[in-house]
This record gives sequence, C-alpha cells and structure tokens, in this order.
Amino acid sequence: MSTTARFETMNAVEYAPQGSVVVNACKSANVEPPPVDWIMSEKFDGQRGVWNGLKREMRTREGHIVNIPDDFEKVLPKGIILDGELIAGKRRQNIGIFRRKNPTKEDWLAAGAKFVVFDSIDPIKQFDKRWKDAKKAVSAPREPGLPNWVTLPAQVLCRSPADLDAFFAEVKGNGGEGVVLRAPNSPYVQGRSGLLLKRKVEDVEDMPVVRVIEGKGRREGKIGTIEVTFPRNRTKVKVGVLSGTEHWEKGDIARVRFRGVSVDGVPQHATLVSHKPINKLI
Repeated sequence: MSTTARFETMNAVEYAPQGSVVVNACKSANVEPPPVDWIMSEKFDGQRGVWNGLKREMRTREGHIVNIPDDFEKVLPKGIILDGELIAGKRRQNIGIFRRKNPTKEDWLAAGAKFVVFDSIDPIKQFDKRWKDAKKAVSAPREPGLPNWVTLPAQVLCRSPADLDAFFAEVKGNGGEGVVLRAPNSPYVQGRSGLLLKRKVEDVEDMPVVRVIEGKGRREGKIGTIEVTFPRNRTKVKVGVLSGTEHWEKGDIARVRFRGVSVDGVPQHATLVSHKPINKLI
C-alpha cells in the first residue's frame, strides 16, 4: 500500500468552550462560542478517509491509499471530495479490512464496512453549503444491487447545553465514541481547528513520564504517582500507580485512559492502563 504525505484535513480539538484555541477560532470566524447553535453529530471510531471523486481514489489522513472492491467503488460519487470515517464495527473492531491490498466484496460486506460522510472539502464554501453538496452526492441514485455502504450521520442543531448533554448521553448509551460539534457556517480549514470540536466518551493515549513521585504513608519507599505529559497540548497530568513495586523512570511511556478534558485541556479521570519502560522502546 503506497504512502504519500499526510493529508491536511480539518481536525477536531477537545471540547473546551473556554479554551484559548476555541475562543480565538470563534473570534476569527465571528461565531458564537459552543455549544448553542452549533451542529452536533455522532463521532465514529474508525479510520479517517477522504474520497477524491476527481481522482477516483480514497486515502487515509496519513496518505495511505485504501483499495476498494469494485462494487463498493461504484457507489462513490464523482466530481466531489468527501471527508468522512471508514468504519467496520464498533470501536475499530474490523478496521484492518481497509489495509488489505486485494480486498473482496464479500470481505467488506462481512466486516460491515461503511463510509460515513460528514463533510465535503471546499476551501471557499461554508459548512451549510458543503453539507448540502455532500448530501446531494451521497443521495444520488445508484445501480441496483450495489452495496449501500456510503451513509450520512444525523446533524442536530444544539439549542442549549442541556441539548448537548442529552445527545452525548444518547450516543454513549448506544455504545458510540462521542459527539462532534461544528461551528455554524464555518469554513473548511486545514489542521486542528477550534471550529470543529469533539467530546469523547473515553480515550486512551500514550504519554511520556516526566516525573516519578514516591508514595507516602503505607506506600512510603514505593512509587505512588507518575507525572506525564499530555501530547496534544503539553499539559502535565498526575496518574496513580497501582503497583508500588514496579520500577518507573523518566522517559518511560504510560498508556493512560481518560474521559474527556476540562476547559483548561486537562484529561479527566486519568487512570493507568499499561507501562512501557524506556529501555524497551527500541
């Protein structure tokens, strides 16, 4: 599978209405801060995919070509660039299907392959027009018997913070990954944008250890806490260590589970998942 440079897609930042990234982006675009009048949709856990209908190719955000079975490719529209998520089961269950060099229709059908389109890429048009273009392209008539694998998520107007909480609870209750919020009438910009936010049910990320803190009381002489760096914004986070006998050093990698971030961008409810010593990273 060939590789090119990483695609500069529009990428969501953590939901933090009072965070500087969001506040500055809203001021620049002259839109009200989230969540009121923003557009909510479910966040899907898969492989980011961009369909270039001009070149007839699908690529991941990293630039990898996704080889598509013929009948699946026939469903994809021509003449439009679509941004979306390639999914195959909940929580990346069958995501490896999109890395196969010679995929078959039967394999993709069995895996439940879907391309969930949430935007079209156009640097000039605002989101409402881009979304209309995407819906028109995806809803166009197709040949009978072809797989119905290209879908559109529900886009819901958020009228209050309670709306967001209720929608998030619904997505969580259905086993979803989280919620995405888009600023109304916002442009498509490359890279991380405060006009596109994500509020995730749970996340897991590798974080480098910057400090090891000894325990107190009954844990005296043992490691009680490690301090790690959150790679997305370089925030320092303290995480408890369950086993005081395990040896930790600065530079080790801690895999940390957390549920969303605060308005200051700090991971919430951070817990340790696993430990990779620095001398085993190579």
